[in-house]
Amino acid sequence: MRVTVCEMPDNRKAFEIAWEELIAYVRKQRSDLVLLPELPFYPWIGTTPQFDAQVWQVAQEAHEAMMQRLTELAPSVVLGTHPLIEGELRLNRGFYWTPTAHGMRNEMHFPVNWLWTCH
Repeated sequence: MRVTVCEMPDNRKAFEIAWEELIAYVRKQRSDLVLLPELPFYPWIGTTPQFDAQVWQVAQEAHEAMMQRLTELAPSVVLGTHPLIEGELRLNRGFYWTPTAHGMRNEMHFPVNWLWTCH
């Protein structure tokens, strides 16, 4: 099995360049599995001491848009996480993606001083 593990920059312009480089690398290496960093599709949101609902919403939207681009990494299996609002909960949802199947699992590793609950 060929596994690609990567880091992605927070800077959006640099991110786009890195994303294109990741696609090329995965294709060249014929990776079976791509492991993305935690919450890769938006600048890291866990650096502030207080939770910001507007930032979370924008991060969720950015992740939803990029999830549509996972096909660019096909036929690899892709693992990662994305933020999700589910009722009153703000979740860090782990996912797996393949061209034919998708799944999710809630993660719980966030700073304890944020004013929200993960399940």
